[in-house]
Formats: sequence, structure tokens, C-alpha cells
Amino acid sequence: MAFFKKLMQKISGSADNTANQQTLAELTTWVNRFTRSRQGAISTQQLLQLTELEVGGDDALTFVPESIGQLTQLKKLAIDKCQIQSLPETLGQLHNLEILKISDTPLNQLPQSLYGHTQLKQLTLGRTDLTQISAQIGQLTGLEILDLWTGHYHTLPDTLAQCQNLKVIRTFGSEIQTLPTSLGQLTQLENLDLSHSAITHLPESIGQLNGAQTPRLTALHPIKHTAREPWCTPAT
Repeated sequence: MAFFKKLMQKISGSADNTANQQTLAELTTWVNRFTRSRQGAISTQQLLQLTELEVGGDDALTFVPESIGQLTQLKKLAIDKCQIQSLPETLGQLHNLEILKISDTPLNQLPQSLYGHTQLKQLTLGRTDLTQISAQIGQLTGLEILDLWTGHYHTLPDTLAQCQNLKVIRTFGSEIQTLPTSLGQLTQLENLDLSHSAITHLPESIGQLNGAQTPRLTALHPIKHTAREPWCTPAT
């Protein structure tokens, strides 16, 4: 009986290994087709060592395979100018990911697993079909740069204040109309880019950011502030 049990385990393991190799082969084909790299085709072995991956520039790119979660060495993932509408939950397996850039795509939702990336330092969402920023963004405690250019969202969640390492927030060209009152809690904030956005007022809490911690404000129209500080002026 034990012999047959071991035999079945061996057969099952062999099948799993074959399936895994096939999945990696398909992922390699996907990467080689859509990558923006000009260094030539890469092998499956090289694929598993990738630290940066940029794909896009092709309307035929409509999905990201779930097997991308096997690229555990990735530190940067950039996707642009394609027809991707969603990202797989396996994105949460990229435990070394520090930079995620998504732009010029009809992306309309982010995977829940993304918010477990406490090591993520930069999140760029530019010209997508997203209509709101989830309150779960506050879980990205390692975030330093949040770039939301040309977005369809009208506000940012108060939980953004939990991202205490934030240094740069850009809402360039977005439809954001108000900023959270908790913004004044971001004591590391250095740059607040509101240019070409619908924002006309700053929350009073911004007045808490004084002295050396005062962020640089970029705007192309007057921004009203109750306790106006010298830095609250339009950029020239």
C-alpha cells in the first residue's frame, strides 16, 4: 500500500513540475512579445532573475498572466499604452516589488493583494479608467511617491495619512477636487503637485507642515488656504 502511495506522489509531483515548466514557458513567450526591452529575447532562466520589467506599447496586450507572480525578484513593473483592464491577484507574490507604474491603459480595478506590499515605494497610476483610490492605500506604509496624473477620481481617502513615508504626491491633470484633512499628518511630504487639477482649496491641516518640513506646492492657479503660508503660491 505504501508503495502505491509513493508512486502516486511521484506521478503527481512530476505532473506538477511539467505544468510549472509549461506555465513558465508561456510567461516567457508573453514577456518576449510585449517587453519594451531592446536587449533581445530572454530565456526562462533569465526570466526568473528579472528585477525590472516594462511591457506595453501594443493594443494586443490585454492581460497580465497570473504566472507573473513567479517573478519574485522583480523590483519594478511598468505597464503602459495597452488594453489591460485588471491585474491578477498573484501580483501580491512579488514581495520585492518597489515600483509599480500603470499608465495609458483602461485599467479599472486594482488587485486586493496589492495593498499587502508594504515595501512598495512608488505607485504611479496615470490616465487609467480608475474612478477612486481605495482606503486600503493606507496599508502601503512604505510608499514614498504617489503619482496620480490625469485620473478620474475626485478625492483621496483620509487613510493616506497612514503612509508616513510619503514625500511626493502628484495629481497633475486629475479630476481630484478635494484633499483629505489628514494631509497635514504627512510630515515627510516634500512635493505636492496640484497643477492642471481641479483643486482650489487646501485643507487647514496643511498649516501644520511648517519650517524645514514645508512641502513645495506646484499649481497653475491660485490655491486658497485659511492660514496661508509663503509656499502656498502658484508655480511660475
